[in-house]
This record gives sequence, structure tokens and C-alpha cells, in this order.
Amino acid sequence: IMKKKNHPPIFLINKKDRPERLINTINELSKVGLTDYIIRKEACGIERAKELKYEYLNQDIYNNIENNLISCNLLPTWGAVGCAISHIEIWKMMVEENIKYAIIMEDDNKIYDKDKFLWNYNDALKKIKKSEYLSLFISFCSDTKEEYKNFIDNNIYTPSTYIIGTSFYFISFCAAKDLLKKIKTVYMQIDLEISNVFLHHNNLDKF
Repeated sequence: IMKKKNHPPIFLINKKDRPERLINTINELSKVGLTDYIIRKEACGIERAKELKYEYLNQDIYNNIENNLISCNLLPTWGAVGCAISHIEIWKMMVEENIKYAIIMEDDNKIYDKDKFLWNYNDALKKIKKSEYLSLFISFCSDTKEEYKNFIDNNIYTPSTYIIGTSFYFISFCAAKDLLKKIKTVYMQIDLEISNVFLHHNNLDKF
């Protein structure tokens, strides 16, 4: 598939037994002209997540899932583990293949307002294009209260608290590399892990 000059690659996480979600997401992206360079990533399922538990989890997290659910902020299910691994595997691919920036998305997104989306998308795209040597992560679906937003542009803010929402985001090469360095063992759901790096490890220059 030919890559359009102005559009980044879009990694779309999708399970093979959910073709209808794949089709629906492509239809949503077609509303805003983003169907030219989609790379489907097979989502990590429950069985493969269990096989990879020694690589990504520690025994406390395993026990949280299998025996005694202590907290839903910690990884609560094997599905959540698979989701985290799916994102991490794309970051690894970006680093290995030297991809400067990309969009990573899950297959349950819906675009309700075309104009609003395109304003936000183009603001983010301008910033991400200048981020060759910066760690930059821009979520299109974060859920943050107004008092925790520090706006750096009309549509872009840095949060002062944990964010929820990693189903559609821009990420730069440097951010992927930094996240891989810091997230060795996955303790929390992936959006909380990313927030934790940003808030407490000072790796990401912009968020």
C-alpha cells in the first residue's frame, strides 16, 4: 500500500475473529480520508497473553488476575494483558523499523464530528512532524477533567494526572523507545502505564 506523503501509518489493532470491527473502523476512517496506509495488527489474545506472562508480568499481577482481584487499576484480566502487549509490540516494531511517528488505534473508535476531528488531527500532525528528536504522545480520546489540563495549544494539553484512553493516539519514535525502556513489567492497564512514565519518570517531553 502506498503511503501518502501527508499521512502517517496507522496501526490498527484487531482480532481475526472480529472482522466486523475492522470494517467498521475502516469506514469511520474513510470519513476523514485516513484509509490510505492502514497496517492491521493482530491483537494479542488471551492464550498468547498467558504464554507471554513470564516476559511481561510478575507473580503479583498474575495472582491479581487468577486468584484475588485486588484492584482494577492493576491488570484485572488476561484481556487487559493482551491489550497492553498489543500496544507494546507495535512500539517495538516502530523502533526496529525506524518509523518516525505513527497512529496506533484499537478497533472500537467512532468519529462523531468530522470537522472537530480534522482540526484536532491536523494540529497533532503538525506537532508530531516536528518531533523527530522529541518524545511525543498525543491521545485523541483521553478522559481528563478541566482542572487537570494545561493547554499548550488550542486543542492540545498536557495532563497533571493519570489519563484514561489509549484507543487512538499519535506516538513518535522517541516516545516509543522511551516507553519501552521504562515499561519492563506491566503492572497497570496500558493507559495508566503510559501516564505513569509521563508523570513520574520525566521521559516524555510532551504528552
